Amino acid sequence: MTRSWLFVVVLLTVLPRPVASQVTERLYQQACDDGDMIACNIFGLMYETGEGVRRDLARAVGLYQRACEGGALVGCTNLGLMYEAGAGVTQDSARAVGLYQVACEGGEMLGCGLAPVEQTGGAAAAERFVKSGRVGDAETGGALSEAIVEVPDLGIRVISDADGRIELGTLPAGRHSLRAERVGYGVVEGELDVPGNADFLILLNRAEVDDPLAPGRINGRIMDEGGNRGLADVDITLLGQTQVRTLSNRQGRFNLRDLQPGLAELRFTRLGYAPRTATLIVQPGSTVDLSATMFTQPIELEAIEVTVRSSYLERNGFYRRARRSWGRQFTRKDLDTIDPMFVSDLLWRVPGVTVRFGSSVQAVSRRSSGVGRGPCVLSVYVDGVPMFDSHLDWIQPEGLEAVEVYRGLNTPIEYRFFNSCGVVLLWTRRGG
Repeated sequence: MTRSWLFVVVLLTVLPRPVASQVTERLYQQACDDGDMIACNIFGLMYETGEGVRRDLARAVGLYQRACEGGALVGCTNLGLMYEAGAGVTQDSARAVGLYQVACEGGEMLGCGLAPVEQTGGAAAAERFVKSGRVGDAETGGALSEAIVEVPDLGIRVISDADGRIELGTLPAGRHSLRAERVGYGVVEGELDVPGNADFLILLNRAEVDDPLAPGRINGRIMDEGGNRGLADVDITLLGQTQVRTLSNRQGRFNLRDLQPGLAELRFTRLGYAPRTATLIVQPGSTVDLSATMFTQPIELEAIEVTVRSSYLERNGFYRRARRSWGRQFTRKDLDTIDPMFVSDLLWRVPGVTVRFGSSVQAVSRRSSGVGRGPCVLSVYVDGVPMFDSHLDWIQPEGLEAVEVYRGLNTPIEYRFFNSCGVVLLWTRRGG
């Protein structure tokens, strides 16, 4: 049955066009990680359509699933569409129908429009039924807390409270598989009739174990979002128990030993992937097998500034002097920005230096020379070779790679021997 027109309605209803353009990918990821399930759903749509991000159907499936499990029923509808189309996931029509029904029974009308009427008995398809129950000891009838109760085909997983109570929410009509487990008790599997009675009771039988305090073990494997390879270097931490931590190996496998029996919550983290958790029961003296999938999470890196330096200037100490001296340096970039007609035009920008025009154009320090109090003319060097007439403008600025100007005691020692007034160093492109 083709429902492409309904799929378009889902997109237009859930993700207004301005959203992806106004909110960055990083903010959506942060909101989703912080528990905003609507943000997870919208983020999934962005990945499915390539709106503002690179299109990634497997990533979209993972985000829809997070939204659905977190209570955003439109995420269940979108996840069902992915299963029906086989987009980013193995095609599974039955799974799609179940997700549509979950969304419909929760009040999501788009899910009702997708769920086939024959699956839920005509008019009953639009109905939803509240189901709650209690978990107790089969022998004593006492309440059992921290029991995990699942309805796998509907993606429901809850933990009983201190009074043994569980709330499954609203379920579609039908017969659904049910599974319950608690530390020290055997696993119970059965079927739950909906509507049936609004309340139900699950009784667990004590397991026969030699030592109820014997440590347990978890063997697991972490897969990437495509499910094609194991994910290495995932940090696995058992929350609530100190010093229980490990890393997955190159095949994505890990094991945790000597664990205290009871309800356990594992947290998986890896750079570049969205963190996730898994809750399970560690039975005394037993091993739990676990498989989990992690989904990539874009990381915003700080900008890297790359500076390209002239090897010619590097060899001749330009950058070293620029770091240590009190003079003024002009790079090729500075020359392009200033765009001087003559080299002497640069000297007006150097404090304490002026330009004297005559038979030649010379740079002059504004202090007097120590001999006869005449003008203190700065020496001129071209590519490290002294020019005896100190004429500045015989070289065009276009032919220069850099210019350095120093005066008085700020003159580098290697250029101070012949002239204490200062120096102008011209470095040509040809010299480089």
